[in-house]
Amino acid sequence: MLEVTESAMMTNIDQVCHTMSRISEAGLVFSIDDFGTGFSSLAILRDLPIGQIKIDRSFVSQMAQSNSDFAIVESTAFLVHKLNCSVVAEGVEDEQTAAKLKALGCDYAQGYFYSKPVKFESFKEYINQHTEMQAKQAFQEIPAQRPV
Repeated sequence: MLEVTESAMMTNIDQVCHTMSRISEAGLVFSIDDFGTGFSSLAILRDLPIGQIKIDRSFVSQMAQSNSDFAIVESTAFLVHKLNCSVVAEGVEDEQTAAKLKALGCDYAQGYFYSKPVKFESFKEYINQHTEMQAKQAFQEIPAQRPV
């Protein structure tokens, strides 16, 4: 997946459309970062080969306190899903926001609520520990097999 900021796409829309189409034909998927902060256009969503939209943190981080921000996140998620794209919410910093995003059907979330940025070595260690925990939990949840 290649991540492109919304503002970068608006520099030369014809060239961007041509280039993104060629890259997409090669099998790569585009994710639009910071969606909603630049020169948002529904034509971008309609015309460009996009597989994912990342809703900017400026909307997500205040959606639990602001009806306007909630409406923007809710509407964007609905529209993006109808276009068969996935939705990423940036800037999730508390459980209340995470719960609201889950209720909206947000596909992915990122932010300090889950983790602060970590170095690669720390990330590898985290993944190894997390995978070990999941394997133990899955093993404990498997019902005992009865002989036939």
